[in-house]
Amino acid sequence: LQTHRADVLVTHSDAHRHRMAAELSIDPHRIVVIPHGIPVDIEFKRDYPENRDVTVVFLGRLEKRKGVMELLKAIPIVLSAAPGTRFLLIGHDRAHCPGGRTHRQFVEDEFPGAVRRQIIFAGTLDDADVTRHLQSADIFVAPSLYESFGLVYPPVGNQPSSTARYWIISSAIQKLGAATPVTETIRMTWSGSRSR
Repeated sequence: LQTHRADVLVTHSDAHRHRMAAELSIDPHRIVVIPHGIPVDIEFKRDYPENRDVTVVFLGRLEKRKGVMELLKAIPIVLSAAPGTRFLLIGHDRAHCPGGRTHRQFVEDEFPGAVRRQIIFAGTLDDADVTRHLQSADIFVAPSLYESFGLVYPPVGNQPSSTARYWIISSAIQKLGAATPVTETIRMTWSGSRSR
């Protein structure tokens, strides 16, 4: 009722505007989109040296809704095609894996040594370290199954920290139609980067 009487409704993204409109049964044109404001450093440039192993970075809480299990399941498949690929997972590791295990425990218990050696659990880092790791990333992956606001992604996309050559983002973050399975997306992205 309040939403129908409001002079203005505001949200942060077009996708969220359409979801609000559907849930509240109102015209989406009544909702104004004001994206999150993020400072941009247009002077930052990164070199992309050829012929080196690819680094894939995940940033966020390691939990079910962030799609971390889907990413972990894709890693052995990616490594079978690109054995040198390194996966860096930044964020607090929660016990959301089968058997009440953390993601680190799951990897230790379920993956062979050759796969485990390519996965780094960095834990929670300060802003400077996060920026440094994002600046060295070849691929930034965000396989979220659900995002309410996706607050981590605007800074990654707009600050000098966002220097990954490729992004892999689930349809929960960008409503671009059907989601491409993260396994296939990483494989296609990696193949594209190596063929250049």
